[in-house]
Amino acid sequence: MGQYRRIVRTDGRRVEVEEPWTLLPDATSTASVTMLQRNYHFIGNDFSDAGVAIQLYGMAIGHVMAGNRSARTGGFHNFGMNYHGIQPSWFHQWLDNEIAEGNTYCGGHDNHLLAGEAHLGVFAMPPSGEWTHPIA
Repeated sequence: MGQYRRIVRTDGRRVEVEEPWTLLPDATSTASVTMLQRNYHFIGNDFSDAGVAIQLYGMAIGHVMAGNRSARTGGFHNFGMNYHGIQPSWFHQWLDNEIAEGNTYCGGHDNHLLAGEAHLGVFAMPPSGEWTHPIA
């Protein structure tokens, strides 16, 4: 339930984690083994004329985004995704960021928008089906 651990060793399908689980996984648990982006700090940056000012995805955990300024970008985005496996994006802080000028042209998180409003977006893109666990 919202746990993550650093892997220290693997042997085939056996995985050893750095510290014990708070709640032991059982037969109903889902685990994703992927890279980890943890505890990044984006503080006091100026972004302009870009697709997105700051975008988090791909197993991003515990980041702080504070005092950043965005002008003519898609804004600030946080994605929890099913992207080559389950990759939650959890425990982030968005503090005192500013969208000074709000529109973007040929932007968005993957340049799919011809034009659009900038925003702070937190998106969950879980796998299709009966997925019930938090991902963002």
